[in-house]
Amino acid sequence: MMKLSICIPTYNRANYIGATLDSIVMQLNSDVEIVILDGASTDNTESVVAQYQMHFNNIRYIKAEINSGVDADLAASICEAQGEYCWLMSSDDLLIPQAISIILTKLKNNSSILLVNRTECTKEMVPVRKQFWFPMDIGDSIFNLNNAKDIEKYLDSTDMIGALFSYIPCVIVRRKDWLSIAGSEEFFGSGYAHVFRLFSILLRGCRLEYISAQLVHCRMDNDSFSSNGLVSRYMLDFNGYLNIANKLFFDESTKIAFLKVITREHKWFRIVKLCSFILDDKQWIEVRKLLLDIGYPEFTLKICRIFGRFGKSISLLVYLKKKWQLI
Repeated sequence: MMKLSICIPTYNRANYIGATLDSIVMQLNSDVEIVILDGASTDNTESVVAQYQMHFNNIRYIKAEINSGVDADLAASICEAQGEYCWLMSSDDLLIPQAISIILTKLKNNSSILLVNRTECTKEMVPVRKQFWFPMDIGDSIFNLNNAKDIEKYLDSTDMIGALFSYIPCVIVRRKDWLSIAGSEEFFGSGYAHVFRLFSILLRGCRLEYISAQLVHCRMDNDSFSSNGLVSRYMLDFNGYLNIANKLFFDESTKIAFLKVITREHKWFRIVKLCSFILDDKQWIEVRKLLLDIGYPEFTLKICRIFGRFGKSISLLVYLKKKWQLI
């Protein structure tokens, strides 16, 4: 049986997918395959991939007749995979050398989910900073998540939604566990259907392995979800995670712990920045209700609205960045 499938949903990424494949193909062996699910690209993605298929046998390319979106295409790529585990990869980011070898070794620990860190890069893939989903004193760790208290302890130990699987290429999941979860179609189009599946696995009780190394280089400022602006991008996070919390967590304390990660990731100064882009009072009423539901205090939102509304946010954020390096 194939040990690992690199699952890559893609759409009109011909300018980037070659670099992604370059970072992977030289690491391939008989235990590893690449599965590309193309959501009906209209560019020359197919011909770019075909060039790699001429030289590497373990690349499978499936082109859909319609563009169903990243959630559906990711799920379809895992259905097509033959590996015991699936690495949920994007079509514009890169794996570092030896990344696959590291993961193949870790798979011997028989965890359901593996979570790795990333390095943020410019759009031209110049490294900017290393990013850790947990405090740096938490090195390689195994979380045995057998009950609600274990999950809450996991959630309380992070300030980053990367630990909530927000960044797809940092996740490796055992395929049979992924396929055992039904109902994710409800979240297709949200960008977070994979989070629903992964937390459904956690809630059943599982072993999660955290690998502190940055095995993925992330191409920043190339997020297709950001094309509709900053407010829309923030709302994607807020709506996606709140809907999942309401669907999955019947234990109120676990739900609160889950949502607190969102408020720790998007601290007050980010809400100030968000407010500076919301000029319409009607839109703010809707956003405010959502933020209250997530757990932001009423007083904090009032202060953030004042700073944002009167254009103080940008200078304040720059000042805070220089003085306390908060961002």
